[in-house]
Amino acid sequence: MVVLIPEDVQVDKLINYCSIDQKLNADMLFYLMALIYIIPSGRKDKVYINGYIPFNAKILQGISRDYRYHLDFLITYGYLESDRSYVAGSKSIGYKFTPKYSGNSLKPIKIASNQLANKIRRGRLEISTVLKYPHLAKWWDWIEIDVEGATKCSLNLFMLDLQNGKSMRESEIKHNSRIATIHSINNKDYLFKQCEYGRLHTNLTYLKKELRNYITCNGEQLTEVDLKNSQPYFFLEMLEKYQNLKSKKEEVKNSRIHISQYQNLVPTTFYYYIIMIVKDSETPIEWDYELFNYLVETGKLYEFIQKYFESELGSNYFYKFVNHESEIRSYVKQELVFRSFYGKKMYGNLELLSTIFPVAYGAIQHYKKNDYTKLAHLLQRVEAKYILNIVTKRVSRIEPDAPMFTIHDSIATTEKYVGLVRAQLEKYLIENLGTAPTLMISKWSD
Repeated sequence: MVVLIPEDVQVDKLINYCSIDQKLNADMLFYLMALIYIIPSGRKDKVYINGYIPFNAKILQGISRDYRYHLDFLITYGYLESDRSYVAGSKSIGYKFTPKYSGNSLKPIKIASNQLANKIRRGRLEISTVLKYPHLAKWWDWIEIDVEGATKCSLNLFMLDLQNGKSMRESEIKHNSRIATIHSINNKDYLFKQCEYGRLHTNLTYLKKELRNYITCNGEQLTEVDLKNSQPYFFLEMLEKYQNLKSKKEEVKNSRIHISQYQNLVPTTFYYYIIMIVKDSETPIEWDYELFNYLVETGKLYEFIQKYFESELGSNYFYKFVNHESEIRSYVKQELVFRSFYGKKMYGNLELLSTIFPVAYGAIQHYKKNDYTKLAHLLQRVEAKYILNIVTKRVSRIEPDAPMFTIHDSIATTEKYVGLVRAQLEKYLIENLGTAPTLMISKWSD
């Protein structure tokens, strides 16, 4: 196993310390330093306060009972510093390199101890997950990465982050974590484990999207079949279950929007379709649900919410939060829709969503009532059920030679099998959810 440490770390000096203090293990010291780069790679968009990276004590205890002794050594001799901040159940103690090492280039160092390397690998490569998804695990030995090209791309992203106003420290953390992932793929240090909510985490799920262009499978470029609007799409299953639990009259009473307000927000043909539904139904629930389905199926949910917010709050509303029109859709997705699903509270103008989608809004509140994280975890389970447990297994039964790599709501394969993967995704999602998915095909290439 190979890990990355700062260029200026004098390896011989550390080894000499270990020869004097028999309780110290040089490989453990190298691993703890490498964690500064490894941990952020799993959370690509997270901002770490003052650059401190949280270390999970329970995981480290399973690797070495003396991990604390090694951390204290690294702090005492000026390699690391700590925020000394711990909150039971919510925050681990954070660590970062001292200024002497924080701006360094990285260099590889081999973990010589097979025993330690195997303990580390067991935390990354779960045998139970491999046995559960052998049709996916078997292709990882075929994966290759253009290290030089990917490294140059990461440097460009680093410069772009600085240009966009991110701090040097934050930009370095992101760049170094990307480099760590690049080298883990190149060294075949595989990550293949399933979290308790069903998601499969691999080196590719940790890899920044722009770096996927440098990945090949047995020399062939990969093509991704991506499910767009995946979280709202999988929410349809939960929305249907919710409707079966609640009476229609109870859930529509807080709706303020009038049917005429849709006229300028949706295509004319669909507007008149809504009118017909209203005429034929006893309550407006049907058109609310039909509209949500229509927008998810056509991939227009975020654009519709954008138009509605602009009609209610002014055409320049989103420019309070973004600098360019091209950034608005991403803002709507992350700060309105995703925050509704995953956020602890619905605050400010998020309440406007309840006026256009009273049933969906009611369902969101229902699933988050006692635990705001529950909805996100349920959505991940639904995603895993269809992508991992149904579609990939079905594709593999039809064509055992089809390589597949999942990135949560998408499946990457070689060009020969793109049509098969796409057809099976459409088939099983329509059969189970009743709504056609919006799929995007994109090739991983320069």
